[in-house]
Formats: sequence, structure tokens, C-alpha cells
Amino acid sequence: MSVFIRIVLCGVLCFSLMGGGSYAASVDFKGTTIDGKEFVFSEYLAGKKGAVVVFFTTWCHFCQKEITGVIKKQHLFEENNLGLVLINEGESKEKVTTYLSGRNFHFPVVLDTTSRIGREAGIKGVPSFFYFDRKGEVLKFSFSLHPKFLELYNSK
Repeated sequence: MSVFIRIVLCGVLCFSLMGGGSYAASVDFKGTTIDGKEFVFSEYLAGKKGAVVVFFTTWCHFCQKEITGVIKKQHLFEENNLGLVLINEGESKEKVTTYLSGRNFHFPVVLDTTSRIGREAGIKGVPSFFYFDRKGEVLKFSFSLHPKFLELYNSK
């Protein structure tokens, strides 16, 4: 199969994964992390300027590229008091753990095995990046890490 056809198929799958709907203006979600801990977004946000939440899958080429970039920039989140959360859509703990092993990612990774969180957030595909302020309201949405994402938080 040609590379072009694979890219088109991946795009169709990625954008149809979650279905329609509009993006949530704010969201407070609960889930379980890959290390088995309960995760509550509003509690995680406490004391931070805001957070970037990334919905992803391990099989999506675009997600792989974006997650690699996010991992390389995770120090910027720490240095600027920003949260960073990865939410895996529809995959098992074992698959996500294997995918992230050796990548030295040290922020929460939430499993959304039923895609409930993704549906509630209104995502239309993966990767999906939501930029939340300190109150849990969406500042911006994109399909990749915005090159000037820090400006969203440093201008506040």
C-alpha cells in the first residue's frame, strides 16, 4: 500500500474515531492513570497556570510524532508551572505502557478505554490538544502542540 493511501486512511480513522459534536468550553474529568491512580482534572489544575491535555492513540502516526515533540518539550511545562496530561483513547493499559516505556515521560497518562472522556470533551480526532486555563476553561484547541503555546499562559 502506498504511503499516500496509508496517510489518507490514518487521517480518516483519526478524524472519525470520536464522532461529531462541538468542543467543550470547560471540562472536569475523572479517570485512572496507567499506574492505577485516580485522576481528577480539577484537582490536578490546583496551583497551576493551566494545563495542556492531549488525546492520542498509539497507532496514529500523527499522534506518535506529536507525543515525541511533547516529550522533548515537557521541561517547558515544569519551568512554567503548567500541567500536561496525556489521555489515551480506547487502548489497553498494556499497549499504552509499552508505547511509553523508555520515553521518560513524567506527567499523568490517563486511560480512556471507553472513549467517554473524549466524547465528553467533544474531540473529533486524534491527536487533539486542549489548552486549559487555571479555572479549567478551554483557551484554545489544535491538532498539534501550538508553537507559541507558552504565550497563551504568560499573557495572563
